[in-house]
Amino acid sequence: AWAEHILVLDDLADRQHDCDLLLDQTYGRQAEDYKALVPDHCEVLTGCAYALLRPQFHEYRQQSLERRKDLSAVKRVLVSMGSTNIHDVTSKVLEGLALYNGGPLEIDVVLGSDAFAFENVEELVCRLNVETPHMAHLHKAVENMAEMMSQADIAFGCGGTTSWERCALGLPSLLITVADNQNFITSMLKKAGACIHLGRHDQVSAEDIACSIGRLHDAPAECAALSRSSSALCDGLGARRTVENIVSLL
Repeated sequence: AWAEHILVLDDLADRQHDCDLLLDQTYGRQAEDYKALVPDHCEVLTGCAYALLRPQFHEYRQQSLERRKDLSAVKRVLVSMGSTNIHDVTSKVLEGLALYNGGPLEIDVVLGSDAFAFENVEELVCRLNVETPHMAHLHKAVENMAEMMSQADIAFGCGGTTSWERCALGLPSLLITVADNQNFITSMLKKAGACIHLGRHDQVSAEDIACSIGRLHDAPAECAALSRSSSALCDGLGARRTVENIVSLL
C-alpha cells in the first residue's frame, strides 16, 4: 500500500519514523525530542493541546469548571483505573475507600466490558453498600464518561491518556501508576501541580488510599488548586487542532 502523506501517533520518543506529521500528546513532550527520529520535513505536534479527546469533553468543560468553584467538601468520588483494570488496582482503591470513615461518599466505579477481576470488584461494591456508610455504583463500558467526570469531586485514576480527559474537566486526581510508560506523564502532571501521585500500584496500600481521601475531604483550597492547574493544561480541543494540521498537508 502507498499513501501520499503519513501521520504517526507516538508517546515514547524512542524509535524512528518515516512520516510527514507526528503527534505526541504527552504533556511536557518537546518537538526537539523527535528531531533525530523523523525526516527534516516532518511537522511534529507535541503536548496536550493536541490531546485527541471526544467532543463531549469540551462540551462539559465549562459546567465542570463552574461547579468546582463552589466545592466545600468531597462527596462524590470517581474510580476509573483503566478499562482493563490491570493488576486489579480498582479493588485496592475500593478497599481503601471502605476504610475511610470521615463521612459518607458517593462512589462511581467504571470498568470496561472485559475488565480483569470484574467479579471481585462487583463483590467489593456490594460490601461497600452493606458494610459502610458509602453508596457505590458499578458502571460497565460507559459512553458518558465526560458527564460522570463533570459530576465527580475527585477521581482515582492511572497515569495514562485518560489523564487528559480529567484535565479538560479540571477534575482533581489521585494517580496510581500501573505501568512504566506512565511514569513520564505522571511526573510531569505532578510537577505542574495537576495531580497527587500516590505511587506505583505495588507500593500503595489501602491505608494510603484512605489517608488520601482524608487529606482532600475538607480541603477545598487544595482541590481548587488541583482543578486550576489541571484545566490549564488541556481544553479538549486537541482533535480540532490536529485535524487542521492534517488538512494543511492535503
